[in-house]
Amino acid sequence: MPGFQMILTAIVGFLIQGTCVLLVAGTALVLSYYWILAAVGLTGRKQANPSPSSNHRTFLILIPAHNEERVLAKTIADLKGLDYPPDLYKVVVIADNCNDHTARIAREGGALCLERTDLKNQGKGQALSWGFNQLASEVFDAILVLDADCFIKPHALKVFGHYLDRGGIALQARNVASNPDDSSMSYAVAVGNLLENDFFYAPKSRLGLAVLLRGTGFVLAREILVSFPWHASSVTEDVEYSACLIQNRIPIQFIPEVEVRSKFPTYAAQLDVQRKRWAEGNLGFGKKNALKLIWKGFRAGNWRLVDAGWTFLILSKPLVFSSVWAALALSIVGLWLMPGRGSTALLWASLFLAGSMLAYLGLGVYRIGVNGHRIKLLCGTPYVVFKLCMIALQSLTGRGTEIWIRTPR
Repeated sequence: MPGFQMILTAIVGFLIQGTCVLLVAGTALVLSYYWILAAVGLTGRKQANPSPSSNHRTFLILIPAHNEERVLAKTIADLKGLDYPPDLYKVVVIADNCNDHTARIAREGGALCLERTDLKNQGKGQALSWGFNQLASEVFDAILVLDADCFIKPHALKVFGHYLDRGGIALQARNVASNPDDSSMSYAVAVGNLLENDFFYAPKSRLGLAVLLRGTGFVLAREILVSFPWHASSVTEDVEYSACLIQNRIPIQFIPEVEVRSKFPTYAAQLDVQRKRWAEGNLGFGKKNALKLIWKGFRAGNWRLVDAGWTFLILSKPLVFSSVWAALALSIVGLWLMPGRGSTALLWASLFLAGSMLAYLGLGVYRIGVNGHRIKLLCGTPYVVFKLCMIALQSLTGRGTEIWIRTPR
């Protein structure tokens, strides 16, 4: 019997060590990629102040809105005050399956309102597809898609025009939190979002790697919508369309000079809906398509597509965070079951990765700014991070959803 126990312990120990080796190797690769991009972001050029477009670009600002009567009027009023000739842009609202006063408020604010009622095909992606078709006869150079609760910098259209003049055809603005100090939840999500903006997408764009559209604050030139009509209708319509563009060798540029501000989740119900929708959609898309995109990119010599597939695998920082701590836990158990140099080396490697991950998160904390109030908020972030990790793990093991659920305001 003791011999059987020794054999069983050895088998379990080898399995744990093998799993730990895979986790350590995988997370080391991901964190190396993160830190290379962070180094590019830290040493990169300062944000430019692009000269205004000299070609008088015309824009449609398209706002898909489902029951947004509480926030829409302020958003439209803000857009009416942009530092851009008023005859060169038009605000368009899609009142999508609304049962409130969204349409009336849009018209009273001076926006063109398109009302859509289709209970069988609900969701933002469906609304955008319908809206783009409705606007095909309008005269415009590009469409800016903006959520109903977002506010954009006054110079935004000038900057977008500058990039369009220089050949840009798909642009993504820098989405930031307007309320990082409201709660530990909004603060934690704001830090993660800053890392994604400044140390992920901005350096990737500079290096010619894959950038994904982020749901709001993106611009599509007319010729793109003509050549590649928007058919994305899932809960991850932005990711779906991004993959379409990258597969056709159309780069998406990240525009750090333009900020789009919106309120981030401040309480659990908001966080659950928003992050579950994001995690289920993006992780579901990644599970189905990431490896296919990598293989397709290799075969076609499309390295941006290879990077896009890789991006879908590593985009969820809560999953990477979970992998780091799982590796650390397994290395401790492995050392207890099978003491030795190999187990000790795995423990030290896991500790190094944990420190590297914490340092990376600390970079976001430092970059967003530190004060007394934010230190208090930081003390509440472990619970938020744990919650985000659980949402990501549940979404990874589930099938995801095709139903778009609006984030509570």
